[in-house]
Amino acid sequence: MNPTKICNCLMLLSLCCIPHFGIAQTIQIPVASQGGAHATLDRPQTGLSGEAVLERFGEPLNTTPAVGEPPISRWEYAEFYVYFEYSHVVHTVLKHKPTR
Repeated sequence: MNPTKICNCLMLLSLCCIPHFGIAQTIQIPVASQGGAHATLDRPQTGLSGEAVLERFGEPLNTTPAVGEPPISRWEYAEFYVYFEYSHVVHTVLKHKPTR
């Protein structure tokens, strides 16, 4: 077989093996629409103390000890997680609920 044909065949074969990144699908989720029906769920607000969270929402299902500097800890409730810096809420995150 001709060396040029072999080279051409190898080049064609190598092009077929290259991943096609241009055919990926982009999924766009509008900001603040991720929570669906749970987005309006009552949950602790930023700045609330740990004591106030306990009074209003009860004991958490689970707690994660503080790590880092400043110390960040996490409390788990049935529908959301509460993140604390020292003893005050810095953020709440809804738990993912897959739709079926």
